[in-house]
Amino acid sequence: MKQWFLLAFILSFALLSVVSLASLDQGLASRQLIFFLLGVSVFFGVQKLSFSKILRFSPWFYFLVITLLVAVLFLPETRGTHRWLSFGGLFDLQPSQLAVPAVLLFILELKETTKKTAQYWLRSFASIIVIGSLVFLEPDLGMSLLVGFVSLNLVWLQPLKSKYVIVAILIGVIVSFGAWSFLLKPYQKLRITSFINPTAVETASNYNVRQSIIAVGSGQILGRGMEKGVQSQLQFLPEQETDFIFAAFSEEFGWVGSILVIMLYGMLLSYLLRFSRRLEGSRQLFLYSVFAYFLFQVSINIGMNLGLAPVTGLALPLFSYGGSSLLTTCGMLGITQVVLNETRQKSGLHIA
Repeated sequence: MKQWFLLAFILSFALLSVVSLASLDQGLASRQLIFFLLGVSVFFGVQKLSFSKILRFSPWFYFLVITLLVAVLFLPETRGTHRWLSFGGLFDLQPSQLAVPAVLLFILELKETTKKTAQYWLRSFASIIVIGSLVFLEPDLGMSLLVGFVSLNLVWLQPLKSKYVIVAILIGVIVSFGAWSFLLKPYQKLRITSFINPTAVETASNYNVRQSIIAVGSGQILGRGMEKGVQSQLQFLPEQETDFIFAAFSEEFGWVGSILVIMLYGMLLSYLLRFSRRLEGSRQLFLYSVFAYFLFQVSINIGMNLGLAPVTGLALPLFSYGGSSLLTTCGMLGITQVVLNETRQKSGLHIA
């Protein structure tokens, strides 16, 4: 069973996601099922490549994503943002979803090919800043935070001289103050301040979170039943197929359903952490980064559904509706399977 764990994980969420979306909108559920079929194809497709070959292709992938992120800024706004590339009405691509694997693999390739330490750190931080800034300009605060968290986590896992740590901290502080003062839009600041002091002012974010908490609480132990959620079916709960799908699912399937979702994510995180400790070098760093990728998104998304984190727009991996996020996540899990397969073949470890 272990060698099929990642595939079983994807298929488990395919079932949960499609069932949850079917309760909200049959059309969304049908499209999500197609996305999962494509995602499984991506999962197996990337396994045709070796990890070393994937790293060799990573600079090209990184610059392709940069090109897409620049291109999307010049397209007309959709819902106040520049996030999607439309391909003739057939499908919409959200390039920012590709930013995490792009910068992650690029940094690992730099680690393999750059001999001078200072040059490696300079290029790594530059690659993070460039791609993170482009995502931020869309604007997409949630994805830019995810890019920063995963890529900086990758950097901190490697041995660092104290002078590099000090410089990085100073840069982080300066960038944070600069972003707050000059770059964050008023509604983004309001999301953060309203989370810190929710009674100070009534905002859309406050309303969304309040409806989400009501939905989660009203589900109680076993839930109201499929298509019987008051908050979701009567449209009180906003963005119920994406940002707040956990709340919609919790209302209809209760505490039992919520715990099932959290347990599945917990099993994946435990799996990644356990086997990453047996690896070394770039392969170990990649697994740690996939761990961080899931941990950050799951923590923030479920946290904002429960009123424990500000609303950032981050999806719940493999659960929220959306093709770009789903295909990206399946691709990262496919590369994870490549790492585990190669390690098993070389060392005889019983992993997959």
